[in-house]
Amino acid sequence: MAISDILVPTAIMALLRGDETVQSVAAQCGVSEAEVEKWRDVFVVSGVLALSEFLSLPGPRGPLPDYRTTTTTTYPPSGYPTTPESPY
Repeated sequence: MAISDILVPTAIMALLRGDETVQSVAAQCGVSEAEVEKWRDVFVVSGVLALSEFLSLPGPRGPLPDYRTTTTTTYPPSGYPTTPESPY
C-alpha cells in the first residue's frame, strides 16, 4: 500500500499535538514505529530550519495570515480594466 503524501504530514501533526501515538500512526500507515519516529524527527528539524530562515528575512514581523478562514475573490479585481479586450 502506497502512503499518501497528505496522510504522513497529517499523521505527524496529530502525533505532535498528542492526538495520536507513535504506535497508532505506525499501524495506520503500515510502517514500523522506528519509521514514524524518523518522520517525526525530519518534520521537526525541517520546521525549525524553515522558521529560522523565515525569522532571518528582512522586514517587519507581523501576525501571519490565518489561512483557515475562507475568503472570496471577485473578478475582475478592483483596478483591473473591464473592457471587451480585457482577459477578465
